Amino acid sequence: MEIGLFASVPRVQKQLRSLLSGASYGKPAEASRWLLNGSDRVAVVALDSASDLDLVVDLRQGSPNAHLVVLLPNADGDAQLKAVRAGASGIGSWRVGREELLGLVRAASESRVIIPGPAVQLLVNSEYPDQAIDLSSEDIACLRMFAAGMPMWRIAELLGVTEPVAHESALSLFRRMGAQSRLQALVMAERLGFLDP
Repeated sequence: MEIGLFASVPRVQKQLRSLLSGASYGKPAEASRWLLNGSDRVAVVALDSASDLDLVVDLRQGSPNAHLVVLLPNADGDAQLKAVRAGASGIGSWRVGREELLGLVRAASESRVIIPGPAVQLLVNSEYPDQAIDLSSEDIACLRMFAAGMPMWRIAELLGVTEPVAHESALSLFRRMGAQSRLQALVMAERLGFLDP
């Protein structure tokens, strides 16, 4: 796995370099090109503000399978929730420590999502329209595996498909549910009773 650290603020660049030696470095605008030039890469993008989250949306659209960790200067619940909805796999603050950053990178590389508590609270308490969603038994099994915290490679193995096929199936499932992230899909599935045994 390769790690790329992208920050425009010099002191944040310096801090990230001290936490992870051997990583690639650049400005946030360079992350897209870096992600496209390789596989099994995790981009850690330190944004100047939550208003820069459009970059994450662009990165996600340009590289749908990209693993993205977003660091924000003020990672309050609203900013964290915006990052989740933009497609971040993990969210932290500029003051992230080495172990926390490694945990976020590791989770992202395993196609897991780590969302801080304040964002989860906002997401769980946000309103979803009551809607009927028709899910196959395979869809429900996949959601239950996500709820159990299984990484994408394990889900693919259990479903008897390749990891890219499992990933595309999951994205299709999330779109059909109207969810913008795995966490949002799980909250919806729980509220709609699909995760009940």
